[in-house]
Amino acid sequence: MCRHLIICALMLAGLSGRSQTKLIDSLKQHIYAARNDKDRLKAILDLCEEHRSLDRDTLDYYSGVALKLAEKSGNRRSRDMAEFAMANTYNRWGASDSALILLAPVLARNPVTDPETRELHYKMARQKALYLGGKSRYPEALSVLYQLVANADRYKDTIIVGTNKNTIGSVWLQRGAPRVAIEWLEEALAYSTGDDRYKPVLAGVYANMGDAYSQLAKYDSAEYFSEKGVALFRELQNLSGLAISLQKQSTIYLHAKKFDKAEEKLKEIIEVRKQTNDQGMWVDENLALVDFYIETKQIDKAIAFCQDALRRAVPGEKATGEVYTNSVNLRLGYYEMLAKCYKIAGKTELYQRMLEDIIAAKDSFYQTNSAEALAEVQTKYEVQKRENTIVQQQLNIARSNIRFYLTLGGILFVAVVSYIVFADYRRREKRRVQLMLEKEKEMGTKAVAEAEEKERKRIAADLHDNLGAYAASIASNLDFIQKDNKSGQEAVALQELHSNSKAIVSQLDDT
Repeated sequence: MCRHLIICALMLAGLSGRSQTKLIDSLKQHIYAARNDKDRLKAILDLCEEHRSLDRDTLDYYSGVALKLAEKSGNRRSRDMAEFAMANTYNRWGASDSALILLAPVLARNPVTDPETRELHYKMARQKALYLGGKSRYPEALSVLYQLVANADRYKDTIIVGTNKNTIGSVWLQRGAPRVAIEWLEEALAYSTGDDRYKPVLAGVYANMGDAYSQLAKYDSAEYFSEKGVALFRELQNLSGLAISLQKQSTIYLHAKKFDKAEEKLKEIIEVRKQTNDQGMWVDENLALVDFYIETKQIDKAIAFCQDALRRAVPGEKATGEVYTNSVNLRLGYYEMLAKCYKIAGKTELYQRMLEDIIAAKDSFYQTNSAEALAEVQTKYEVQKRENTIVQQQLNIARSNIRFYLTLGGILFVAVVSYIVFADYRRREKRRVQLMLEKEKEMGTKAVAEAEEKERKRIAADLHDNLGAYAASIASNLDFIQKDNKSGQEAVALQELHSNSKAIVSQLDDT
């Protein structure tokens, strides 16, 4: 089954997509409550971010107002966001070529290398890929997506990487390569942050996993993942994503011959699309309904539906807001369904004519989407991925070397400082010991001097006492010597001796 326009919505699985929800109502209230043009512009730009969920007429009106207010404000970022909103409006009305033309200069003004514009670059580059995918220009879309993933991986923006790996998987689903798609989807799952921020990505991944297993005819697995995707889209109130996942689910039930469930999901899709004014716009949903008519033997209804979908706009016809299927790749799905219907109905001539239309459409389609072109884009991505890996490894080596030299320098610095501190400590300790020795020496010298002085005093005292005793003894003994029988000189000598001994005793007594 053709899956061309639906790629746009599935690739938006990582973005917000609510319609007629509390968020939309809240954003509108902010517009009504704005007190000046600056606040009103901000509120309108916030509302236009919900471009996948807003009624097309509402988006058309507010994107025009935003553009006028942005031009008046002179703020470059606001002007870029307003032009981005207008590009999304063109895309919602099926004018993808105009959207690409308007987006190109805006994207160029917001490079990924500037942290201030990186977020806008991611958003706008992704939209460029969606526009290209909506036109089935898959090699170009993949080239943009591969570059986007490489940039996001370089700057460690995990959610952006996971979101766009899911988108790449979606593109491979459109190319009928479910096994390749599953590889990309599993990589997207591996980038999960494990919190609510990644839920929009998981919802898209699960829906795509369901589609991939359905293409592989593994309907149990397809139902399992499809249910998980639908449940998450309901929780997130993402009506655009919900409609797509319901369409995939209806196809799974249809192929599993569960017609009641398939019809139930198709009816729910119609109700969801009414809220965004997108009834009949999405090719996959239309083809799912045609498939349902065929499986339930309502061949005439299927033929009438396809013929109406293939109707082209008539020049000069008054604009009604209806979206026509003019792109050959989108018409191809209806051609295939019509051929199937004509064959079942036994309308051989119409069947043969439709086969010719299918061959012509495929020739035109595959000229721009050849396997060689896709392989070339894939090869470029793999080469760039390897180059990025080499650059990352070189960066890691450089960081390791820097850490090593910083560590070595730190160790040397600590060693030098430690040596200086230790040397200073040793010097101070040596000086302290020297001072202690000098002090001890001084104290020893002083102690010796004091001891000598004490000894001298002791000796002097002993000598004093002994001399006093001897002098007193001499004086006392001289009293017993008779002076009468002594000659004059002897008497004088004795008298002198007696006087001197008395004087000695007297002087010693004074000391």
